[in-house]
Amino acid sequence: MADERFGLADRVSDAIAALEWREPGCLCDVRASTELLIACDFAGAHATARYESFAFLVGAINESGPWMTQRAAVREELLAGRGEVSYKGLHDAHRQRALAPFMMAANLFPANLFVVLVSKRLKRLFDNPGDKVLFPELVMAVRNWNARSFHRLLLVGTLGALFVSGLAAQAQDILWVTDQDEIVPNATKHDHAGHVLHHCLSRYGPDLNGLFTLLTTEANPGDFLLRDAVAIADLAAGCFVDVFGACDRSADQLWVAPTRAPSKAPGSAVVLMAPPCSSSAAWRARNADVSFSMKMARTVA
Repeated sequence: MADERFGLADRVSDAIAALEWREPGCLCDVRASTELLIACDFAGAHATARYESFAFLVGAINESGPWMTQRAAVREELLAGRGEVSYKGLHDAHRQRALAPFMMAANLFPANLFVVLVSKRLKRLFDNPGDKVLFPELVMAVRNWNARSFHRLLLVGTLGALFVSGLAAQAQDILWVTDQDEIVPNATKHDHAGHVLHHCLSRYGPDLNGLFTLLTTEANPGDFLLRDAVAIADLAAGCFVDVFGACDRSADQLWVAPTRAPSKAPGSAVVLMAPPCSSSAAWRARNADVSFSMKMARTVA
């Protein structure tokens, strides 16, 4: 992307391009997969946070089998009955012991993890968060959202679409997964959010022509696959908010509370016993109420 009209997105694109130029191969190539995952989460909404962070995991679903198998082993051995992994849930001793093996398993996922940190000193990043010109097909939807939530949805859509446009192949299907949070709190707004994200993808990646699907982590109740993918983004987003917030304070406040060492080395009980499982089918939604799908097609500006 080399168009100054895209403003913030253009600067983010330039920064990523410069990184790839300095360190060739630092980005994982995910174009060979027929389906692309984008799992996103954000943190820093609480009043004491100095920053908000938006994290995006962009990965190859067809090559995720080794991660899926190791993730299941970590869950069975260290997280049985413990629910989802989240940054705010790390006060739990069992989740603390599982954190290192969980992240080691995450490293098997062929993906790129991007975290965008936004200072709360900036009141807004868009002059116009949405109107009849920007979203002619969503005039009523925009009216039914409060400005803060719609601004966040637009920022998530803009950043996610930017990353996808630079990493995706033209014919790839895109599976976008997020928590059932502020941007998709119910079925009606799930549909609205799906249209907004589809619009952003069409603008930033006009050559994309695969199927776009938006799911929440509630799409597969009882199965933690989607939740564990989003958890990788959640952990990164929460960590960045705390670390950079601490760096704004005086040096004597930079400390990490000690935790008791686990009784055995992290991951020592986790053993791969099965071959990588079939990847694609496991990501399908079993709850249609939290699923949105729309074909992407080339748009004319």
